[in-house]
Amino acid sequence: MSESPDSDFGRAVERTRRAVAALLQGDPEPEKELWSRRDDVTLANPFGGYRLGWPEVEAGLDLAADGFASGGTCVFEEISRVAGTDQGFVFEMERFESTLSEGRGVASGALRVVMIFRVEDGEWKLVHRQADTLTEFGAHDDAIHPTVRRMRTLHTAYRVTDLNASLGFYATLGYSELGRVDLGDGNSLTMLSLPDEDVVTLELAHRPADGQVEIGTGFSHLVVQVDDIAATVEALTRAGLRPGPLEEHEGPDGPTTTSWLTDPDGYRIELVQWPPGHADGLCRADFAR
Repeated sequence: MSESPDSDFGRAVERTRRAVAALLQGDPEPEKELWSRRDDVTLANPFGGYRLGWPEVEAGLDLAADGFASGGTCVFEEISRVAGTDQGFVFEMERFESTLSEGRGVASGALRVVMIFRVEDGEWKLVHRQADTLTEFGAHDDAIHPTVRRMRTLHTAYRVTDLNASLGFYATLGYSELGRVDLGDGNSLTMLSLPDEDVVTLELAHRPADGQVEIGTGFSHLVVQVDDIAATVEALTRAGLRPGPLEEHEGPDGPTTTSWLTDPDGYRIELVQWPPGHADGLCRADFAR
C-alpha cells in the first residue's frame, strides 16, 4: 500500500467537509465523489438504521439531500484525527442551520460525527460515516451524578454582502481573522476576534447568491468594549471610518461613554468604555441599584 502524508489526509477531510456543506444545501454529488464504491462501505445518519454497500449508501445520500434547499451554514469542530499510511479517521462536531426543501422552514442542530477513510488507488476515500444528534455531554454520568451545567454565549453571526469590504472594515476596527470555512460555490464563513480574545466572537456569513443584505427591523446592534474610547474614536476616524460623537451616560460607578458606527451592510456597532472598576460587560449589579 502506498504512503499517504498527513497533508493529503487533511485535504481529503477538508474536501469532505465542503461536500457535507453542499449536501446540507440539497446537493449530494460532491459527497458521492468522495466515497469508496466497495461493498463494505457503511452510512449511519441521524434518521436511524444503517446502509451497507455503495448502492445503499448512494440512496441514503440522495434521500438526505432531498430534504434540504439552497442556503444555510455548517461549522465543523474537530475533536480528534488519526491518519496512518492507508487508513484514517476523524471525530468531529458539526453544527448546522439549513433551509428545508418545499418551503418547510429552517432546521438547525448539532451532530456528533465519526468518519473513516482508507487509501484506494492512491487516493483517500470515505468508507464509513456515522452522524448522531448531539444532545448533552455526559448524559449518562449526570444521571448518576447530577451536575450544574455551564453555558455561555459564544459569538454573533450575520450575513454580509461584500466579504472583502466587510473584512476591511472589521480589520480597521481591530478584528483579525481566526479561520474560514469554505462552503463551496463562493459561500463561506469567516471567523473573527479582537486581539485580547482567544475564541471567535464574530462570524461573517457570505452567500453571494442570496443578494444584497437587508437588515430589516430584527437586528439591533453589536457592542464592543474599549479601554480608551476617545483614543479609539480618534484612531478609527484617522483610518477612514466614521464613528459618531461621544455620549456619556451617568451611572452609580460614574459615566459610561459610548460612540456608534455602522459597517458596510448597515449593522450598527456600539463602542463602550465602562467607568473604572466596572466589570467587563453588564452584570446583575448594574440592575440592582
